[in-house]
Amino acid sequence: MASFVVLLVLLSALMHASWNAFLHLSGDRLWLLGMFSVPYIVVSAIAVCVLPLPAQASWP
Repeated sequence: MASFVVLLVLLSALMHASWNAFLHLSGDRLWLLGMFSVPYIVVSAIAVCVLPLPAQASWP
C-alpha cells in the first residue's frame, strides 16, 4: 500500500510540474486553461449520468 501511495504522490508532482511548464510556455494562457478543463467537463458529465443523487438530508 505504501508503494502505491508514494507512486500517486510522485505522479501528482509530475502532473503539477507539467501543468506549470505548459502554462509558462504557452502564448495564450486562457485558451490553454480552457483546454485543460475539457477532461474535467467530460468526466463530470459522465459522473452526473451514472452516479445517484445525494440523499435529501445532505442537501441543506
